[in-house]
Amino acid sequence: MKKLDIIAKAGNGQVRLYIPSQADEFVILRERLAEEKFTACDSGRQPDHAEILYRGSLDKVSSSQRLYTDTSAETNGLYYYWVKEIGPEGESLCHPILIRVRDTGIWWPRKKYTGFMEQIAKDFPDMAEVCCCGHTTRNYPMNYLRVGNRENSIVYIGAVHPGESGPELALTCVRRILETTPDLLQKTGIAILPAVSADCREDEIDGCPHYLRTNPNGVDLNRNFPSDWDQVSHMYGLSTDFFLDSVYRGHAPASEAETQAVIRMMECVNPRIAVSCHWLASVCEDVLLTSSMAADDAEYMKKATEVNNIFCEAFERPLEEKKSPEDWKLGAVCTGGSFPTWCYRRGIIAFDAEGGRHKALAPAKTDQTTPEILALAIRCHESAMRALLEYAALLS
Repeated sequence: MKKLDIIAKAGNGQVRLYIPSQADEFVILRERLAEEKFTACDSGRQPDHAEILYRGSLDKVSSSQRLYTDTSAETNGLYYYWVKEIGPEGESLCHPILIRVRDTGIWWPRKKYTGFMEQIAKDFPDMAEVCCCGHTTRNYPMNYLRVGNRENSIVYIGAVHPGESGPELALTCVRRILETTPDLLQKTGIAILPAVSADCREDEIDGCPHYLRTNPNGVDLNRNFPSDWDQVSHMYGLSTDFFLDSVYRGHAPASEAETQAVIRMMECVNPRIAVSCHWLASVCEDVLLTSSMAADDAEYMKKATEVNNIFCEAFERPLEEKKSPEDWKLGAVCTGGSFPTWCYRRGIIAFDAEGGRHKALAPAKTDQTTPEILALAIRCHESAMRALLEYAALLS
């Protein structure tokens, strides 16, 4: 098969293929996958079970690009596409591309979550404001929402890894709290940076590639923070020191614009507690992980365990399935260069929030988050966020 650098974009109920070719005619083939999960593109996959969508010429959108638009793809569908070039010398089949048609009600794009923050600030001008802490690799502003008490705060950050969670959960929760119990935010404030690896999250929302872990420079931002950065980790069988692995820590500590922006926000807010939302497909749970560097720090682990248990108990309130306190055990596994490790070195109780504990939210693991599942996750996180705000209020 021929290598052709096709760019695919999904959105507004369409899939658009930008094809760098001067061929006379094209055949467009498509296969929908039955499995709905995060999976890697098989570059050698053959179109044995594909349907022919189109045969003919394609209009140019530039001197080098042709455009094909598929208007029949379904939201949440996972598809392989092949392009076959037809010219005087015959036909040439190109390597396939894999694309997910995402639901932007579940995966909030930048325009949606920035607008949501601005609307909160407009609706609650005495309580909320939007602040800028830096810019992304592609030079987009990194804005965060600051609400409530400025002297006693907690922090939520989202989408440190693009394919994971953040904006949809934290921003919806804080709006509900503002609408129902604003007095709680008089005692404890909250700052929310909805998407850290925001550039590649936009790529993922576009559907191709349909799972990403790094920023545009190929750096895992949760390995790039300037605390214990020099300690190489081989978690997942990958190396933080190898530039082609998806856990690559970068060429230097805090080398990335996004990391610098998070640090700037944290230094401004100076929170007591910080939660970084992870797991998959816009959902995370109450599986909290803190820095591995803290494992032997008895005083820190005691405080972190107390916060962990408060979070877990509150998170489960909207769920029918309850876990025992033994299942809430806090893991001290976050590597050097991670956000929780950077926080630990500064005395901040901090966690990566992961998942895999609750059956009702389990479909997120295979990229099957529905509006109903997201709504349930939001209720769980609202309960947990309220509990953290109440706890932090007692510390003031």
